[in-house]
Amino acid sequence: MPSVATVLAPGTLITAAMLRERKACEEQVEVFEREWPHGVALSEAALVRAAELELDLEWFVGEFFHALWLEYARGVETLWDGYIRQRGLYGKYKRQRARLVWRLVSGVTA
Repeated sequence: MPSVATVLAPGTLITAAMLRERKACEEQVEVFEREWPHGVALSEAALVRAAELELDLEWFVGEFFHALWLEYARGVETLWDGYIRQRGLYGKYKRQRARLVWRLVSGVTA
């Protein structure tokens, strides 16, 4: 398998075919295809929109950025703890989770 940097660098076009090659859930691929019929460039905005569409970002990170999974899991745990303390903020949690994915895949540190 190629390194993280060569698999999906920021700006890389993500397509439904790529998701199917990695055995993504067909229902998730259909949602992706309706939103981005020609694919979408990997960006923070795309990840936030994916979170709004309830696409499985955990699967995405685990599948395409396996080396970053533990760091992602620690970040999500911190976000989840904040959500538990402030129950009405699930939408904000999902957007922040998407932004965490972006920081990890783009090499930006928090």
